[in-house]
Amino acid sequence: MKNGKVTFNPGQKVDMRKENNERVRWLEEEEEVALRAVIQERFPEREPEFDLALHTGMRWSEQYRKLRWENVNVKLRFLTIPRSKSGKLRRVQLNKEALAALEKLRGLAGTEDLVCPKAYGREHRNWWKAALKESMVRDFHWHDIRHTFASRLVMGGVDIYTVKELMGHAVISVTQRYARLAPARLQSAVDTLVVSASVAKSVAVAPAVSARIQ
Repeated sequence: MKNGKVTFNPGQKVDMRKENNERVRWLEEEEEVALRAVIQERFPEREPEFDLALHTGMRWSEQYRKLRWENVNVKLRFLTIPRSKSGKLRRVQLNKEALAALEKLRGLAGTEDLVCPKAYGREHRNWWKAALKESMVRDFHWHDIRHTFASRLVMGGVDIYTVKELMGHAVISVTQRYARLAPARLQSAVDTLVVSASVAKSVAVAPAVSARIQ
């Protein structure tokens, strides 16, 4: 259409299938223990990749196809994804576990530019599927590590807007799926009404008591 080859786009009348953004599958603690045990025994060189994903929430493509050593700033504790899913540059914060994983990956990478150079295609799928099967962790995909990152933040009391920034979501509505995992935050919110009501009653009673004393 921009080049003047056609006057309209016939594809615009085709309804788009709605993407399912409701799935939130995270790794339970006992599942992580079982999965990590298998990785350590069978695929020890892959454990740093697993830890990096678990503590940064990066997408698979960000970690394996886009992340280069030149984008890692250990001193300031962040790494940069030059072009994220939204098409924009994204900064990812690094905790001590992520830094430890990067240190191990640095030793394994040799002269490779990519942080995770040996992870393309079938090789990655084979070790990951084997680890899941042997650990008996069911219905869990690599992308669910990203869900685990977000879920643990929310359940740990991190506010949803901070989670949005850490996940690199373009809009808050995508992050909102994790909000229901913080019942303590919701309970705390409604409990403030009880405190406010108590204060209001105290203020209302005070003049009446003062009048009786007089």
